[in-house]
Amino acid sequence: MKATTPFAELILFNGRFYTLDDEIPRAQAVAIKNGRIVAIGDNAEVTAMAARGTVKIDLGERTVLPGLIDSHFHFYTWAVGLRELELSRADSLRALLDQVTHAAAQRPAGEWIIGQGWNEADWPQAIMPTRDQLDAAAPDHPVALWRCDLHLAVVNSAAMQRAGIDRHTPDPPDGQFERAPSGRLTGIVRELASKRIKAVIPEPDDGEVVEWMQKGVARLHKLGLTGVHDIRLMGGLEGPAALRAWQILNERGELELRCWVSLPGEQLEQMAALGLRSGLGDDRLRIGHLKYFADGGMGARTAWVLEPYHDADLGMPLIPMDQLARRIRQAERAGLAVIVHAIGDRANRETITIFEDLQKTRRNGDSDGVAPPALPHRIEHAQFIRSEDIERLARLRWP
Repeated sequence: MKATTPFAELILFNGRFYTLDDEIPRAQAVAIKNGRIVAIGDNAEVTAMAARGTVKIDLGERTVLPGLIDSHFHFYTWAVGLRELELSRADSLRALLDQVTHAAAQRPAGEWIIGQGWNEADWPQAIMPTRDQLDAAAPDHPVALWRCDLHLAVVNSAAMQRAGIDRHTPDPPDGQFERAPSGRLTGIVRELASKRIKAVIPEPDDGEVVEWMQKGVARLHKLGLTGVHDIRLMGGLEGPAALRAWQILNERGELELRCWVSLPGEQLEQMAALGLRSGLGDDRLRIGHLKYFADGGMGARTAWVLEPYHDADLGMPLIPMDQLARRIRQAERAGLAVIVHAIGDRANRETITIFEDLQKTRRNGDSDGVAPPALPHRIEHAQFIRSEDIERLARLRWP
C-alpha cells in the first residue's frame, strides 16, 4: 500500500482502480482526505484507515480511472454556444441548412442565429455553406456559423449588413473576407476578420454565462473530465467575461472543475502592469498562459506552410514574427508563460526559432535575474511539423 496519513475522510473500496502509477498500477481501494488521495492499495489495507466519521463507499467492482484533464478546450465559447445551434452532428450541407431554417421559424425576425461545430470535410460533398444559402434559409435573421476549428465562419447578408461589411471592405492584415471572382462577398470569413461580426453580436450577461458554464461542467463530468485548460480564441473578446464567470463560480464554492484559464495575448501590457504571474490562484482556479497565434488552421487554409496547398496559397502568419518574439520576451520577464498556436510547418519552424533564441538569452545571463514563469512556454497543436523541427523542439529546455 502507498499511504501518507493514518486515517481518511472518504474510502472508496471494492473497485478496479487503474492508477497510472508504475509502482502500483492496479488497486482495489483508495483513501481520501482534504480532497486528495492519500492512500491506494487492497481493500483490507485501505479500509483499515477508517476512523469514526469516515464515509465508506462500496464500488461493486466498478472500473475507476483518474480524472481526465483536457489541455486545450475553448470552454467558454463551447459552454455559451450550448444555447445556440450545435452543428457538429450535421452530416451534410442540407442538414446544416435545415437546422438554420428550423431556428428561424422559432425566433422573432431580426434575432441572431449563432452556431458552431460544422465540418464540411465530413460531408458527402465537401462544400462550404455560402451567404446565399443562409439568406434562403433565414431571410429575416442575421446568421453566423463557426466551423469546428473556429478559424472560419460563414455569415449571411443580414449579418454583414449589421457589421457594416460590404464588397468595398478591405481585408484586415490577420484575416480575410472571401470574394467570388466578381468581387462579391461569399459569406466566408477567415481568422480575425470575424471580429467585425463578433462585435455586433449581443454578449450574454454574467448571469447567463455562469448558468451555461455550470451546465457545461456537468456535461464534462459525464465524460470523466475533472480539469480543463480554458484557452482563449483570437481577438480576446471573451477573455474578461470568461475569467469573471470562473471567479464567480469559485467564490460561490460552485466550481466543480479544476481550471487553468489562459489570457489573451493582446492584453499583455495590462497583465504585466498589474503584476499578474502564471500560476496565481488556488486549487480550483489558476491563471495559466497568455495565448498568441502564429497562424490559422488547415481547414480554413490559413495555417502558414512552407509549400503551397493544392487549392490555396501558403496560408498566413497572424502576427509578424519579430513582434511575436518581442511579446514572448516581455511576457517571460513579467512571469507570464505563453501558449503559441502553430499549425503549419512554417509557423512551427518560426516559433521554435523564437524559443531557441529565448533559451540562448537565458543561458547568456541576459534575464537580469528575473524569475521565470512558474509554467513552461508551449507550442499548441504543432499539427504539421517537419522532422528536423521536431528534433529542434526536443532540444529546448525550461529553466
